[in-house]
Amino acid sequence: MNESLISPFNITHPTTVQTSLFALASFARFDPTGRYVATARVDGTAAIWDLDTRAAVRILDGHVKAVSSLDWSRYSRYLLTASKDWNVVVRDLASTCVLAQRYATLRFDAPVVSASFHPRNRYRGSAVVPTWC
Repeated sequence: MNESLISPFNITHPTTVQTSLFALASFARFDPTGRYVATARVDGTAAIWDLDTRAAVRILDGHVKAVSSLDWSRYSRYLLTASKDWNVVVRDLASTCVLAQRYATLRFDAPVVSASFHPRNRYRGSAVVPTWC
């Protein structure tokens, strides 16, 4: 029988930090698969890190103030960034361009502190990828 089912308190976990990402981030958010992590910076950029290689896959700029919120779409294709510059930007990470294409930009009448996708959102990966960059 499975040992973890017999004694669930006997599972070993790391007790120290194994490695670090020098991301200069104010906070981070894992994608639903757990393979990538998005980090928000105070300079208005966000970065996507591959946890297998521990390298930055993409740097996303577009805000003029600190990024205040990050959220991944249900299938990790889109990334939402919100900022105190009154903008919420949704980026298509499956675009073939070096810079991720802006899928949508929403402008509000006040600084945005928090934003997220709906849990059953329509951003599932079925959108057409633009061929122009």
